[in-house]
Amino acid sequence: MKLPPFKLEEMRWDRFHQFYQTLNHPSSRWMSSGFIMFMSGELICTASRRDGKERLTYSDLNVRLVNTDDLVHPPKLFTLDQQPITKAWLNDGGSQTLLIDLDTHRAVRLSTYLRASDADIPVWLDNECSAYCPGPSKNFVGSPVEVSRPHKWDHAEWAHVDHLRVASQAWAAMEQTPSDVAPRSRDRRRKWRTETWPYPWKELLSVPSFEGLSAETRRQIATYGVEVRRDITQYPCLVTENYFVSKPDKPLETEESENY
Repeated sequence: MKLPPFKLEEMRWDRFHQFYQTLNHPSSRWMSSGFIMFMSGELICTASRRDGKERLTYSDLNVRLVNTDDLVHPPKLFTLDQQPITKAWLNDGGSQTLLIDLDTHRAVRLSTYLRASDADIPVWLDNECSAYCPGPSKNFVGSPVEVSRPHKWDHAEWAHVDHLRVASQAWAAMEQTPSDVAPRSRDRRRKWRTETWPYPWKELLSVPSFEGLSAETRRQIATYGVEVRRDITQYPCLVTENYFVSKPDKPLETEESENY
């Protein structure tokens, strides 16, 4: 991150009791898309959720705001130990908005405003920003990036759950008629769809045999299957591929560049 010259004619004091200046992106459709720069050299981001189609690059700051469900230029991210992160792992519970620092090549999540009790930010910025940077060439502090990986099943666990799933489907084929699967009424069908979900895999591990499943549970498993087991990990930050390229004289990326 870098900072533009501080314009004394645009500085304010009222909100933070610190001299600051607001930096908004000229092409943004959102009022909460800006940054606030302080005379002390600190910088905060006031953005939260981004539109997946809107990609903003602040060339004066050398940072970019992106969404993980960007269909054209999805960010290519890695863990600090060079493990690649696929797009599906970032969007399992819904898309995430990221701030990518094009200087340090680190990405943090923009979510709810940070609390001083949970994040390494000054107390006077408590609940005032979604990301904080103490100064140029320093790392941003934001919300943890959630990565949801498919779980590698233990063979015995998988065999047990798959047996209950197949047995439930066979039972449903013999016991149910098509009219029993879903209600005919539009209102009842809408309610049925929203209240019924894939059956939790954790509960199936505690069932010793198929006979221990209730008729309603068998029906739910046969209709919707078993919940996909995932392992969720929260990372303080992820990095782009440029993080692993050691080129001290590498020029900064420009606003026109869309290569993460």
